[in-house]
Amino acid sequence: MKAGTVSAALAVMAVAWVLAGCEDPSGPTSDVVLSAEVNGTAWHAGGPGAPPTHAVFYEGDNTLSVGGLRSDGSGHAEQIGFSIRNVTGPGTYALGDSATGGTGLYVVSDGSIAYGTFTMTWYTTSAMRPGTVVLLAFEPSAHMLRGTFAFEAETGDGGRVTIRGGSFTGHYQTSHLAGS
Repeated sequence: MKAGTVSAALAVMAVAWVLAGCEDPSGPTSDVVLSAEVNGTAWHAGGPGAPPTHAVFYEGDNTLSVGGLRSDGSGHAEQIGFSIRNVTGPGTYALGDSATGGTGLYVVSDGSIAYGTFTMTWYTTSAMRPGTVVLLAFEPSAHMLRGTFAFEAETGDGGRVTIRGGSFTGHYQTSHLAGS
């Protein structure tokens, strides 16, 4: 397996685990299209070795998690994801607010595990770096969703990223377990 594919796969697994927790998804295959602007530069999920963008709705606590990865195939990958709780339908949901539990995440991974040069940088939302998800359509009978998002996030040592003009659309899967 190529180093870029390994690092991309690990980034996806790590972020999916953080955003989604344990899952037993059912329903249609998630075919979500995810795009945004990261620090003023266009960003689209996909690329060499990148797994499909995912969306899972956890019926146990009405949590929606959406995430996608962009890979350049050379060991560099970037993931954008968010998780919102108490989803009851279309509406505006806060990210970075401990009262609502919504979280936005941006992860950058570089290098090769095989050569011991793999690094990951995690950016998360907080009360100081908040954001929003606007769920424009949420149709449980068809497992369809569509919306927009924007957030600011930072690392533990103060690195910052700004995500603007984000959009997502497609089918989501469901799980009867609680999200995280």
